[in-house]
Amino acid sequence: MKNMRFLLCLLAFASFASCQTDTKKNQNQTETSQQEARNDFTETATRNTADTNSVKEENPSKLAPEPAYTGKYKRLDDGKENETTCDCNCLEINFDHPVDVCIDKNAKLQIQVAYTQTNDGKVKMYYVSGSGKTKTFKSIPWEKFDKDTPLAIIEYTKNEELELDWKGFTQNKELVVDYAIFGKKNLEGKFKRI
Repeated sequence: MKNMRFLLCLLAFASFASCQTDTKKNQNQTETSQQEARNDFTETATRNTADTNSVKEENPSKLAPEPAYTGKYKRLDDGKENETTCDCNCLEINFDHPVDVCIDKNAKLQIQVAYTQTNDGKVKMYYVSGSGKTKTFKSIPWEKFDKDTPLAIIEYTKNEELELDWKGFTQNKELVVDYAIFGKKNLEGKFKRI
């Protein structure tokens, strides 16, 4: 019986000692993992800062402030760049209120848009309202188009010039294929301030 108690005590002590060793190992592993995560975070933050700084140094004109965009622009690549008047090929950017934009002069398609500037210096164009009909689509469902998905992305390319990338009208965040061409023909391309 004495031997049995001794063995039980010895077994309990060995189990306790083993648990203590495992706990210390886990603590050391946790501390090492936390330190590695901190090092990775610091490395990534440093790399991102360096990347951001190099972008700014390489191309400072890409990140145009809001006032640089504000104004009226005329298409450069539509064959009408030498004309003095706007013929459904101009674009006004105003961050204070919605503006009218011509989509198709012959069909008298016109939309009203609003603009916001992104953190990376680009401008998003959003649909507000529209008017006009076409022969193919007698009644365009203007009221069903999304107002929270960008119609186009505008990027400042160089002094007094920008480029508009037309995305198209959407419904429920999906491109409305039937109306995708509206805007692409007259709005997508390069513009210069007038």
